[in-house]
Amino acid sequence: MVKVKVTFGDTTTDIELHRDRSLEVFMNSVFAHIQTPFSNSEYVLENVATKSWLTDQELRNPDYVIQSGAVFDLRHRPSKSVETIEKLRSPDTRKLTLYELQKTQLLDHHFCEDFLRSGGLEVLLQCIEELQGSVLSHALKSLYLLLRIGGVSRSLDESFLTNNVLVHFNSSNIGVCRSAFQVAALLSKQENLGFAGIDACISKMEGGRSKAPYSNVIEALYPKDVSLQVAALSFVNSMLAACPEGCELTLFEERLEALGIREVLGGILKQLQDDQLKWQVYIYQCLSFRYILSMQQTAYDKNVPDHENLLLKYWSLCNPNVQLKDRVSGQWKKLGFQGTDPASDFRGMGILGLYNLVYFAEKYPERLHKLFSRNKERMERDYPISVAGVNMTFVLYELLDLSQASQVLFNIKSSDSDERQKVEFVPVNCQPQKPKSIKVSYDELSSAKSEPSLSRRAKSAMGGSSSYTPRHHIRISLHSSDAHTVHSRQSSPISEPVKGDHFPPVKWGGISDLPLNTLSKKALSEHRIFRMMLSERHSFEELYCIAMETLDQIWDDLNASYMDFNNVRATVSRKLQDALNLNPISIEQFREFLSDSSF
Repeated sequence: MVKVKVTFGDTTTDIELHRDRSLEVFMNSVFAHIQTPFSNSEYVLENVATKSWLTDQELRNPDYVIQSGAVFDLRHRPSKSVETIEKLRSPDTRKLTLYELQKTQLLDHHFCEDFLRSGGLEVLLQCIEELQGSVLSHALKSLYLLLRIGGVSRSLDESFLTNNVLVHFNSSNIGVCRSAFQVAALLSKQENLGFAGIDACISKMEGGRSKAPYSNVIEALYPKDVSLQVAALSFVNSMLAACPEGCELTLFEERLEALGIREVLGGILKQLQDDQLKWQVYIYQCLSFRYILSMQQTAYDKNVPDHENLLLKYWSLCNPNVQLKDRVSGQWKKLGFQGTDPASDFRGMGILGLYNLVYFAEKYPERLHKLFSRNKERMERDYPISVAGVNMTFVLYELLDLSQASQVLFNIKSSDSDERQKVEFVPVNCQPQKPKSIKVSYDELSSAKSEPSLSRRAKSAMGGSSSYTPRHHIRISLHSSDAHTVHSRQSSPISEPVKGDHFPPVKWGGISDLPLNTLSKKALSEHRIFRMMLSERHSFEELYCIAMETLDQIWDDLNASYMDFNNVRATVSRKLQDALNLNPISIEQFREFLSDSSF
C-alpha cells in the first residue's frame, strides 16, 4: 500500500493505493473521496510524472514502481470529448450534456484541450446562438470556463459579443445574466476585443428599445441576487482595469458615476455580508486608488520640466504677487520647505506629495493662506507647512492601507497551469529599490531596467477632472530619474515620510483575472473597505486637506514647537484613525466624527 495524490479541478485528495486490489476498486475510492457521481468508464488516472495511464496490469505488476506521494490526474478519456460534441449537436441530448459540461467536464483541463482540438468550441457557439433560458445559462458558463484557459477569444468577434453576450445583460434569467457578465469580464482582457471592443459594442447598442448594457450592469448591483451582484461588479472591475489610462478612463468613470454606481455601492456597503462581494468591492476601491499609487511611485525629478512646472505652480498659488528670484532659493523656506531646493523634501511620497499640496492650494486657497497666516503669528513656534504636508500624505497612505492595496491590486496573478485562476498573493520585495515603470503588459513586469514613470491616469488627476478643475493644466512627464531613497535627516526633528519601509513598486497591468472564488475570512478582514473613500471622486485629496487643518489645530492645542513635530504627527494620525475606525459614509460625516473626538 502506498499513499498517492489524486487531483481533479481544484481538488487534491490523498488516497491509499492498494496494489493487491483492482483499478476499479481504487477508482471507486477516488470517486467516494471527491464525492461526485462519476462513471468509471469515462475516466482514467494519468501519472503526472510519466504521462501514462494507470492500468490493472501495471497496478498488479510488482516491477512497476509507484512511489509514495505520486500524483495522478483524474481525467476524461480522450474519446469522451468527441462523444460530448456529438451530443451537443443533437437537440435531444443537448440540455443534459451542457449541464455536465459546465458542472464537471470543463474542470478537467485535459478534457478542455481535447474538446477544443476536436472542434467543440464551434459547436458550443452555435448552441449559444440557438438556445435560451437555463440551457443557455449552462452554455454561457461553459464558454466562460473555456475562456479562462486562454486562446479561445480569437474565435469571438464583435457581432457574436453583441448578439449573444451583451444582449443578455438584461435577461430576466439570473443564470443567463450572471454568465453573460462573467464571459464579458474575461473578454475585456483579451487582445482581439478588450475594453475598446466591448465599449464600442455597448455604445452601438445605446439608443435602442432596451436599456443600454451599462445601465443593466448597475441595475444588477441592486440586492436581487448576490451571485449576480458579484458577477456584475467583477465585470465593472475588469473593464476599469482594462481601460486605457488618461481621458478615456476618466470618461468611463464619469459614465458609471452618472448611472449611479457610487450610490448603489453605498447601498451594498450597508449590508455587505457575502465574502465574494466584499472582495469585488475591495478591488473596486483599489482601482479607484490607482492614480494615487502611480504618483507615489513616481519620484520627483528636477530634470523633468513637468515636475518643475508643478512645483512653480505651487509657488504661484501660495505667493501670487511674489516673484521667485531663483529656482534654488531661500524663499522656499517661507513656504515651509527645509532647504533652498524643495526637490529633496519629496522623497518617499514622490510626486504625490507635491500634487496634494497643489490640490489644497488650488481648491481651498483661503484655507491654505489661513494656515500660513496663523503659522507666521506663531513666531518661534512655527512649523514647516509644506514638509508637514508631505508627511500628512504619508500618514494617509498608512491609515488607508495603500501599500497593501498596491500589493493586492498589482500582484494578484493567475497560475498559468490552472484554468480556475486561483488567487495568489505574491510576496513583494520590501527592500529599497528603484521604482519600476508602469507597464501595460504583465509579461514585461520583471524588467529591472525600466525607468520610473507616471501613468496617464495620474496625469489626468494632476489636470483634474469632474468636480475639481485646476486653473492651469499641468502635464506630468512619463520619465523620472530619481529613485525613492530612504534616509533620515539627523539635523531635523521632522522624520522623512518613509521610515525604513519601501512601498512595493506599482506593477501596472498585473491583474490577469479578478477572481470570483471565496477568500478566507482572515484574508478579507485584512483588506479594509472605507465607505467614505467610495463616496466621491477626490476623497483622498479631500481627506488630505482635512488632515492639514487638523494638524494645524492640534499644533496650537498642544502648544507645540518645531522639535515637537513628530509627536504632533502621531497625535494627528491617532485622531484620524479614530474617525476612520467609525467607518464614515462620507467626507462630511468624517468631519463630524473628527470634531466629536478628542486627542
